[in-house]
Amino acid sequence: MSEPIELPEDVQRLLTTTVDSFEKIEVLLLAWQQPDLPWTLAEAVARIRLPADGIAAAADELVADRLLLRVGAGYRLAPVADADRAATAALCELYVSDRLRVLKELTALAMDRIRSSAARAFSDAFRFRRRGPGKGGSDA
Repeated sequence: MSEPIELPEDVQRLLTTTVDSFEKIEVLLLAWQQPDLPWTLAEAVARIRLPADGIAAAADELVADRLLLRVGAGYRLAPVADADRAATAALCELYVSDRLRVLKELTALAMDRIRSSAARAFSDAFRFRRRGPGKGGSDA
């Protein structure tokens, strides 16, 4: 069995920090495929075939992260720094050529976030908090 192909560092950074969901990848791919043409939510739903609320949330988050621009009632790819443009292109090209690898990495990153959150919640359950006088704590 062959070793999995490592994702480029810039692609890994995007998946870890910004493009952290399937919906965001699909929306970013749509914008990347037609960078100068704005598209509406209805057009995105028809092309991507995902629920409108998920696409809208993904698009709005990508606007907040400055990867997309709002253009009237639609969206389009934002002009970004060369490094971000290269990372976006690398992610989209890899997603088109090896979708499964990108989705596996996205899933692994999501599982890491869930495990980390669960571990924090578990450790917080055992954290002792000092109570002030008169609230059941000792005055000593």
